[in-house]
Amino acid sequence: MVTVAYCGENGDSGDSGDSGDDSGDSGDSGDSGDSGDSGDSGDSGDSGDSGDSGDSGDSGDSGDSGDSGDNSGSPGSGNIVNGLATYFTPENDHCTGKTSSSTDMIAALPYKGDGKPSFCGKKVRIKHAGSKEQKTKPGEVVVTITDSCSSCSSEIIDLTEGAFDKLTGNLDAGKVKVTYEFI
Repeated sequence: MVTVAYCGENGDSGDSGDSGDDSGDSGDSGDSGDSGDSGDSGDSGDSGDSGDSGDSGDSGDSGDSGDSGDNSGSPGSGNIVNGLATYFTPENDHCTGKTSSSTDMIAALPYKGDGKPSFCGKKVRIKHAGSKEQKTKPGEVVVTITDSCSSCSSEIIDLTEGAFDKLTGNLDAGKVKVTYEFI
């Protein structure tokens, strides 16, 4: 199981300050500010995180769609999931029984069941559009799912510090909007 650094339940408000900053800064283009303000579910106050880049405001809205609730299974190859990436410190990996390094390119997905999840060992390509407000760069990383996260909400994909840093270039961002797909 994982030790979670920034992952939390739906009520996690760790980035709620970002949402306020984003909506103010994206006011330069009124339409993208509106997109950031719509915050479909508002679960974590991150609805504005991707709204900061104006052009990617639409992808930011879809990040809170909650359609990634199928993470406990293994979506088929090519199905793109909108979600949030966080990072954790690996302990005893649920899938492998080993303790991984924080520099390994691995991830955990939400899972509350017993036994080994069907996503164990699957490879996932994760993309992040970048965010001026969070000072993250656009990035892409491929990880292997070796763990599960019982405390993560359904839209979370939890990365090691190494994978999160490669994806965003900024660990201080803590939680960023992403798309990912099993490959």
